[in-house]
Amino acid sequence: MPIREKFALVYCQKYDHYFTRVYLTVLYDGRMKTNEVLQIGAGNIGRALVGEVMYQAGLHVTFADVNHQLINEIKNERGYPVQVVSLDGARQRYIDGIDAISSLDEVAMIGAIVEADIVTTAVGVAVLPKVAPIIAKGLIERIKLRPLDEIHVVVVACENVEKNTETLRDLVLAELPDDEWRSKVLGQVSFPNCAVDRIVPNAHSNPEHPLAVVTEDYYQLAVDRTALIGPMPEIPGIDLVDNLDAILAQKLFTLNGAHAAAAYWGYLKGYRTIDQAMGDPNIMALVRGLMDEVGKIIVRHYPNISAEEQKLYSEKIIRRFMNPYLNDDPVRVGRDPIRKLGAEDRLIKPALLGLEVGETPANLCMAIIGGLRFRNSKDIQAVRLQREIEQTGIDMSVTAITGLAKVHPISRIVTSGYRLAEIMS
Repeated sequence: MPIREKFALVYCQKYDHYFTRVYLTVLYDGRMKTNEVLQIGAGNIGRALVGEVMYQAGLHVTFADVNHQLINEIKNERGYPVQVVSLDGARQRYIDGIDAISSLDEVAMIGAIVEADIVTTAVGVAVLPKVAPIIAKGLIERIKLRPLDEIHVVVVACENVEKNTETLRDLVLAELPDDEWRSKVLGQVSFPNCAVDRIVPNAHSNPEHPLAVVTEDYYQLAVDRTALIGPMPEIPGIDLVDNLDAILAQKLFTLNGAHAAAAYWGYLKGYRTIDQAMGDPNIMALVRGLMDEVGKIIVRHYPNISAEEQKLYSEKIIRRFMNPYLNDDPVRVGRDPIRKLGAEDRLIKPALLGLEVGETPANLCMAIIGGLRFRNSKDIQAVRLQREIEQTGIDMSVTAITGLAKVHPISRIVTSGYRLAEIMS
């Protein structure tokens, strides 16, 4: 029996839910390229960024999620509206022809991974350990069932952290049975890191449509070309880049750091949205001051980004923050403060880099102070953070969260500033 027919027969027996589409691909395409994307995570970023980009490129998207209601809604609607808002107004796009499966359905998940050209995630970095086991099982089955010259698949973790896909890759490798399988997967699967940027507030453009999302007109989805071991389909909207480290640092420090500063101090001053917070001259000055500090660090550490390019990037971000149509909530932007105050994240890391070259990261430290004072009873990390401060004091808490010694200059600036802010509030 020819290998293609053998593959189709085995695949049919194991994954009859997917058989018809794949079998037709085998018979008529001949290259066994399916134009299938499995997007794990059907939340805001999954729908408003990954789903839209893949749909616009003509690819078929299957969403996977643990939320049964969300999956059923996708199955029923087979599409959703995306309202894109800018300072010039709003326009609506419609994403259709999509499918959905439960990420708890092992057979369906493995079948989708066997079939897909691209597997993406947008679940939050804390959830990656939960999705890694099924991805590992799917990749094993893919390698068993598909011909060697057609095995290559690109796995991309569209999570808002550095080394996002590397993190997922290591979790997947740990789930494989032995070194032989680890070698096979690394030789036949690409795990490129990526930079993901699009503001998607918790808002609905259409109250009558359960899947409707609102987002800004700007987006960035850059993938590390140097980590690809085989060809990746050309997808308009995805930039294959050779300098991803610079792009990630620029985004993390400039966009995410400034966003956190606006969110924390906007929340503390009672503003309902980020654009309202940016209308406060003191918060605007804080954001611009932070961007100035970060800009010097970016230009110094990444020579391929010029001072002019960094300035233009910063100004674009400020315009994005001031978009009144997003109605973006400081609570959403500031969530998970313990993670955002970590040593490798958006505020502490650039502050440390600034100190190394003799800069005083005053605005970054003010943003850190705002994060420490973020008291949101609905945010698990914010509650943990405040409990830590109440039980051990601000000095010990800063050390525990940031990893910095009590006598470190940043610790001293932050703890004294925190106490002053508490006295004045």
